[in-house]
Amino acid sequence: MKKISFLSIFAFLLGFNASAQAPNQQLASNDYAKAFANLMNTKNKIEKTQGSPYVFDEWESGIVVFRGEEGGEFKNIKIDLMNNQLEVLYMNTEKVLPAKDFKMVKLNRPDLNANTFFQKASDFKYGGKPLEGFAQVTPVGDNFKIVTIHSVRVIQSSMNAKIVGANHKKRLARDKKTFFLKKGKLYRIKKKKNVYKILTKKQKKLKAYISDHDLGVKKEADLIKILKYYESM
Repeated sequence: MKKISFLSIFAFLLGFNASAQAPNQQLASNDYAKAFANLMNTKNKIEKTQGSPYVFDEWESGIVVFRGEEGGEFKNIKIDLMNNQLEVLYMNTEKVLPAKDFKMVKLNRPDLNANTFFQKASDFKYGGKPLEGFAQVTPVGDNFKIVTIHSVRVIQSSMNAKIVGANHKKRLARDKKTFFLKKGKLYRIKKKKNVYKILTKKQKKLKAYISDHDLGVKKEADLIKILKYYESM
């Protein structure tokens, strides 16, 4: 794990690509890395389940911004939805970092937008209640963020399944909800009509653009195009 100044990471909160800046920052010594990693708890063995509790199953490199507003660069990170924590592979040992101990994490994945970062979903409220899981946040322009909430729930084996001797492992069901964040308020995006309810200006042009480019609301890449076009009008 390498230490990075918080100022080098703060840029992607404003919609810039912090990952391009990170390699040029002054990095800390191995002594700091060891000291910090040793503060993390070692991962406990967990009950086997069907399905994955992770946002991404693969280990990913990335930057973690801690509560003290300093960033650390790790080579191996996973986001654990089941336990609301990060898992970090450090010195061949799996360590855990609870959500309360960090502000955000930026993963180096080619399928993620350059400005995308993750933070705990409870930082956001919808319907007056904090959300559960992790929030994938992508700033778009000056006025919008796309917020995708990743969560997981446990489905217990039914009594009938236990009687007939079926597999008794708990099953994990993944859930994903998409929102626009505008002026601090979340708007749920399920259908195109939800988009038009929020993006109220020049809707005739906007609808034509969406139709001509065959854009939908299921893919973040499509939503980014819609918001960028809207802000350019």
